[in-house]
Amino acid sequence: MYTSPPVRCHEYFPKNKRGSDFFVGDLHGEFKELQQLLKQINFNFSSDRLFATGDLIDRGSDSLKCLKLLNQDWFFSVLGNHELFLLEYDDDNLYKNMIWKKNGGSWFHSITDEEKILSRQLIVNNMKLTLTVNTHIGLVGIIHAEYPFRTWPKEDISELDKELLHQALWGRNIIKNKLVFYTKGAKLIISGHTSVALPVLLGNQLFLDTGAGSPPNESIYSPHLSICEVSEKHLKLHSLGYEPKYISIDG
Repeated sequence: MYTSPPVRCHEYFPKNKRGSDFFVGDLHGEFKELQQLLKQINFNFSSDRLFATGDLIDRGSDSLKCLKLLNQDWFFSVLGNHELFLLEYDDDNLYKNMIWKKNGGSWFHSITDEEKILSRQLIVNNMKLTLTVNTHIGLVGIIHAEYPFRTWPKEDISELDKELLHQALWGRNIIKNKLVFYTKGAKLIISGHTSVALPVLLGNQLFLDTGAGSPPNESIYSPHLSICEVSEKHLKLHSLGYEPKYISIDG
C-alpha cells in the first residue's frame, strides 16, 4: 500500500516587512558555495529570508550542513526527491539503497546513527511539499519539480495518489517539452529538480536548478548555484562570481 511522505503539505508565508526574500535552486550539498553567494548578494541574516526548491542533500560535500540550515529562522525548503530517498531508506531494501547511492547518497553511510536520526527529523519537522510566499509582486509558489494542477495552491496535495505525488517530486515533462502555460493563483512558481545551464521561465514557472553539486557535462559546462530575486518586471538571477542576469516576467 502506498503512503505519502510524512511531511506537512503546505505552508504560507506573509510578506516580509523587515527585509528581502530570495529563492535558491537545489543545493545538493554545496554549503560553501551557498555561503559565498549569500555574501555576494549582501544577504541580511537578521531580516532577509531564503526559500529553497529542495534537494538540499547528495552529490556535494556538505549534505548534513545543508540539512541543518533548516534549523535557521531565515531558511525554508520544500521536500525534494533526494530527501525522499533519505526518508525511505531501509537497511533491508538493497535495490532502493543502491539507487540512492548512485545518485549521491553515499554520505549518509559515513555519518553517525545519531546524525542519521537528526537528518530524518530535520526533514520531517521542517520541510513541506509546497510553500507560498506573499511578495510585493503577488504570491510565489515553490514546489520541487512540477505542479500537477492549474490553480495554486492545492493545500491537500499530500492526499494525492502516487502518480500525482511522483509528478510533484520527479516530473520533468514541462521543462523537457518546453510547455508554456500559466497557473492561476500565483504570480510565479519556482521549481528545481531538472538541471539547466541557466534558469528557464516557461509561462509562470521558473526552473532554478543550475546543476550545483554535479560535475560538468555536455549540457551544463559550468554547474553552479543560482539565487533569484523577484521584482515587478523581471527576475534578477545571481550566481557566484558573475554579474546578475535578468529574465522578463512578461516574456
